[in-house]
Amino acid sequence: MKKFAVSFLCVLMLFTAIFMSCKKTEPETVLPWRYDVPVLYSANAYNYQTRQIDFNLKIAVLRGNNETEAEIEEYTGIPDTCFKFEDYLFGNTWVKFHINNITYTHDTATIPYFTSIMLDQSAMPESFDVNDKYNQRFQAINGYLNKLKGNGQVMISGFARNGELSGNIEYCNTTPISYWNKSTAKNLLDLTHKTGGTSCLFDALNTMLDQMANVPAQNKSIVVLLINKDDSLGTNNLENVIQKAKLNNIKINLIWLINTWQYVDFTTMTELPARTGGFLVYMGKIYQMSTVFWGLDKLLTKTVNYYNLDVKLTVDAPSSFGITYQDGLKLYYPVSSYYDWNNVQFKLFKNGIK
Repeated sequence: MKKFAVSFLCVLMLFTAIFMSCKKTEPETVLPWRYDVPVLYSANAYNYQTRQIDFNLKIAVLRGNNETEAEIEEYTGIPDTCFKFEDYLFGNTWVKFHINNITYTHDTATIPYFTSIMLDQSAMPESFDVNDKYNQRFQAINGYLNKLKGNGQVMISGFARNGELSGNIEYCNTTPISYWNKSTAKNLLDLTHKTGGTSCLFDALNTMLDQMANVPAQNKSIVVLLINKDDSLGTNNLENVIQKAKLNNIKINLIWLINTWQYVDFTTMTELPARTGGFLVYMGKIYQMSTVFWGLDKLLTKTVNYYNLDVKLTVDAPSSFGITYQDGLKLYYPVSSYYDWNNVQFKLFKNGIK
């Protein structure tokens, strides 16, 4: 009897194991931890004088709400006192900021878009193998693809010179997609594991601009996830890339994961979004990655809420401002459980954005 009971139990366990092995496993839906992150929508100097600059900043603040996987929301109700510029001494003269006004407004255009997401897969001197050990960029971008609503068409690629990619650019999909699909997700996962080499940023952008030039979409852009500055080994430069982007009405949006400032040539690189009409995101923490990409559809369809800051900047005589001015502000989060503050960098141009 005991022998029969043991045999019966073994058979029952076997059938249970077979049943469980055939049961479909539901995919993991929990994204990595998310931090709040600001997006510099635009920076515009509307009065640029020798010792006074009047300008406005449009800043969208995406909320890293870890208690929901619903659509990313904007951070509302931030007090004016949480936007802080720092006055400083330049030689023996003071450079001072004064915020004239802050309003909270929104775009409601819902413009269909065509975008190309380009991942910097270089590993010199910075590397995602160090800064993104658990490949959160895959989870973030795949999360964005899962939330596509047909509002846009998306291509994804990676770039690096002399790394593990099949060339300077390797594509996840050559046909634009408007909804998530398994093939693109698999290729994206494979792509994120291929790091190495140096950043061929300008050559890669030039190639992508050529490919997008004849796309008939009204709202065209490139979204670059950047970790290193251009290696200066190619045939293209900042100026010809910007002029080609403007000629073809293509915005260049920059998302930065920065550990060491000198590795990214921030002063030069900020001109890519500033002069093509794109947005700029500075991420100081990897935990901001999913927040940015979950909010990407809003940013690209121009349906995002943002803070509009009107600011006066002055310098005492005999000092004066040059033809460009670059600085930043600190944005503090009054009730956030996930992050205390962020730095928002901007660049202003004397003769407008050329």
